[in-house]
Amino acid sequence: MNEFSLSVSDWLQLSYLCLTALSITVTAWVALWVAQKVQRQIDTDKTLRNHFANEITEVRSETRKLIELLISEKTISAVEMKRKHYSLQLHINDLLRFLNQRYSIDKKNYLKAYRSTILALLEKDPNYIANYSSATPISLADSTKKKWFIRHFE
Repeated sequence: MNEFSLSVSDWLQLSYLCLTALSITVTAWVALWVAQKVQRQIDTDKTLRNHFANEITEVRSETRKLIELLISEKTISAVEMKRKHYSLQLHINDLLRFLNQRYSIDKKNYLKAYRSTILALLEKDPNYIANYSSATPISLADSTKKKWFIRHFE
């Protein structure tokens, strides 16, 4: 026999080593794929959470700006007041719908502080009622401002 020829046991040993190497390679590839997939999902979830947190912060900021505008001494038309409130409500409703779809958060109770009764207070204000049909800038009555402060700080 030739000194470089392999016996059957050598061939079996070589086959076993090749299969082991292939098995290790496949296992490593699957592990890397799973790790990459999991990391991508974690990154996606983190990005969504950050986005929704920023949206909630923006709604809070918009609400504060609207409240400050309404209780300040600045004047604004009644129609513009209602338009700003309606725009804020659309933003809140869209945000709550997405939160409900993604995280199953009950949209009726979440962000209740931001779904305040601003419009209800506005519609009872005598200056608002008297000047709604005109484009005349108005300032809310002191009684309405007091009611807002009471509700806001309860």
